[in-house]
Amino acid sequence: MADRINYIKGQAEANTNIAITLTLKGMYSQSLTSYIRARNLFLKAGEREGAAQLLMNCAITYDFLGNDSLSLSFARAAMKEAKKLKLDSVVSMMLVNYVNIDASLSSGDAKVYLDIAEKIANNYKDVRTLMFLKQVKAATLLDERKNNQALPYIIQSLKMAREHSWEYHEMEGLYLQSR
Repeated sequence: MADRINYIKGQAEANTNIAITLTLKGMYSQSLTSYIRARNLFLKAGEREGAAQLLMNCAITYDFLGNDSLSLSFARAAMKEAKKLKLDSVVSMMLVNYVNIDASLSSGDAKVYLDIAEKIANNYKDVRTLMFLKQVKAATLLDERKNNQALPYIIQSLKMAREHSWEYHEMEGLYLQSR
């Protein structure tokens, strides 16, 4: 429909949905193509937020592929663009994803990013970002072998995922619980 009426933002959103579906199905090469196509459409429509978010989606996809170099490159590019954006829930999720991807961050730097993300997410009542934030905090604590401190975050994230029927996030929480 967006194609027929030449609605560029709608075309970008449709391509984004296709890309996300392809990513979740493990069709990473095709998803990256759709993310870039959607990003170009968002830029054409003057939608910088969506364009920056798609850089982070590419970073996440490269992370799934195990390509740390490209993942980090796209994540850093997304964060560079995010600095020019309004601090909203899109930026909040990008901050959490950045911490999740950039293993070179010091614990202090990671905490700063996560604190900013949490403040923004609370301000916008962004439950999905808050839930993911708990999972990232839990994973960090598990990596530091602080299992007892990680457990409350895991339990809270599982509860939130189940309340909202977010199966993918529930699986992530269960994975954390099994570590």
